[in-house]
Amino acid sequence: MSRMETFNYIEEKLNFLAFRIKARTQMNLLDLNIHTESFISNLLNVVYEWNLININIKKRNMEAIDLVDDVNKIIVQVSSVINKRKIENALSSEIMLQFKNYSFKYVCLAMDAEKLCLKAYNNLHNIKFNPKEDIIDIAKILNTILYLTVEKQEQVKSLIDAEFNTLEASDKENDFRFDLELEKALEDISDPSDENKSDLVKKMYERRALTFMKNVENGIEGSDNEIERIKENVAENNYNEETFLGNTIKGIHFKIKEQEGFATRFFIVYKYVSYNSFKEIYTLEMLDRTEEICDGKLFLTFYIDDPHENGNRLVMISTNNEKGICIINTALVIDKEIHMPYNASILDINECKFENAIDEKNVKEKYFDMGQENSIVIYDTTIAKPVLYEEYYNEDKEEWRFKVKLKTDHHYCAFKAFPIRERVTNEEIGECFLYGLYDFPQNTINAIKYFEKADSAEGYFQIGKILMEDEELKDEIEALQFIKKAAEMGSEDANDYLTQRVCKKLP
Repeated sequence: MSRMETFNYIEEKLNFLAFRIKARTQMNLLDLNIHTESFISNLLNVVYEWNLININIKKRNMEAIDLVDDVNKIIVQVSSVINKRKIENALSSEIMLQFKNYSFKYVCLAMDAEKLCLKAYNNLHNIKFNPKEDIIDIAKILNTILYLTVEKQEQVKSLIDAEFNTLEASDKENDFRFDLELEKALEDISDPSDENKSDLVKKMYERRALTFMKNVENGIEGSDNEIERIKENVAENNYNEETFLGNTIKGIHFKIKEQEGFATRFFIVYKYVSYNSFKEIYTLEMLDRTEEICDGKLFLTFYIDDPHENGNRLVMISTNNEKGICIINTALVIDKEIHMPYNASILDINECKFENAIDEKNVKEKYFDMGQENSIVIYDTTIAKPVLYEEYYNEDKEEWRFKVKLKTDHHYCAFKAFPIRERVTNEEIGECFLYGLYDFPQNTINAIKYFEKADSAEGYFQIGKILMEDEELKDEIEALQFIKKAAEMGSEDANDYLTQRVCKKLP
């Protein structure tokens, strides 16, 4: 087999694997993703000459990390979806403190990660992580394989052959066939007693199932010109440092003088949405900062990556552990200038320990039930980090509730977040499903379901964009109907979209 034939074979198999994982993820069939972690581990070891092993061998269900290479000091999270928040959640995980000298890699199996490689990320524990190099998708792996030696390419091919033979054997053992996957894709529209699905949602399930069947029958097309396409892709994505930094500094920054003995941090208060209860929960996201000494005084510069047009509302927390003081204040940043009121809250952090609420046995930490309270932000002044809520289902009360884990030897402060709603809007739930935000599985049809429920201009515009761009659900005529409907309901974005489309067709 020639070099080109070998690469085409590898490319076809890996792209098919990516397609299959994406299709099964949309149907909430995640067993293939789990199985593929081992294959990806072996593949990365061959392609990049790493020594990754599945970390579950060392410790079951370790948070944020799937693979580890103790020789090259590398940790890897493998995922079938990708978004900025998911990466930042991994980087902020406490488990990262055990791997301070390791480099973090994020490997996405099914999605194109090109755009996210140029974003800036909040790296709470300062783990070694360069988005341009360390966010890896199938295309980037193929780019590397393309320029491997013939011997290495043959090694990759042998690995793929062995893995796909294992998959086929597993499929036969479990009586697993593509027609069963298709049946799974169709089952959502096969039950006429389900009155919760609208005609639009049923049509989307049917359209996706038919696309799925067509792809299975025809396979992944376009592999003949794949080498040329990838070479072009390499050239287009060969970002130099100037281009990369130019993207990351598009935000704004502001500077303050640090008070002697204090450690000052600024946070954006952001909300995330609970997948279980569809409630908003608020927490803190720390701003990146740099330090410089001028005339013997310490100045801090804080960076906001995504500045809002009307300013960013922040929370300042400044602690002096020696004096036992914690100062909390709100702040508003407009055009690089920071504005703070004078009525800051000053707390004695020595009185902010939860030891009195914990029994006197030798207990290092304990959960506290927050009930259905989801608007209190709790901040650990000892490690300068917010305490994350954990959600659980109370069988007796038949409701989702919240709890937090607090440590006896840490100090805490708490404050009420901005007023929040009991339940998020259907548009927001739709976005969570569309992009796989927070703990939501990425599911385009569920997104359409909630956008349709919203019965709003924004919801219909989102449906139109999905039908215009999604390869499985694409229907330009129907897409334009939804976008026109959104424009009629007052959506400026829909009007702009239609105007641009008309302009493109003009000579």
